[in-house]
Amino acid sequence: MKTLKQDENNNIVIENGQPVFLYDGEACAQSIKNRIGLCIGENPFNINEGIDYFSDVLGSMGGKNFIEESIRNRILNDTDNEVISVESVELTKDNKNISLEAKIHTIWGVFEI
Repeated sequence: MKTLKQDENNNIVIENGQPVFLYDGEACAQSIKNRIGLCIGENPFNINEGIDYFSDVLGSMGGKNFIEESIRNRILNDTDNEVISVESVELTKDNKNISLEAKIHTIWGVFEI
């Protein structure tokens, strides 16, 4: 797998006037982070792609387990068939933020995001 590298603000990384690429496991990890962060309706090429954060997640009574399962399913929605399984998904929150940790088995090995 090959993809353009993005910084923490999802901007394409350019070094010496050239785009930087990620390969294999690093590209897969970035792709998973992008899949998790995509809200339904944001992709102009497929408005049905993504997680329905505003209605299903934030507006639901499903609680933490429902949200973790939604994220697990989104990680497994891998069109490149690189994700083998999701071992764990753990959400934690403070007053303003929700953080996610996930352990994922891929064809490139096991990694955590």
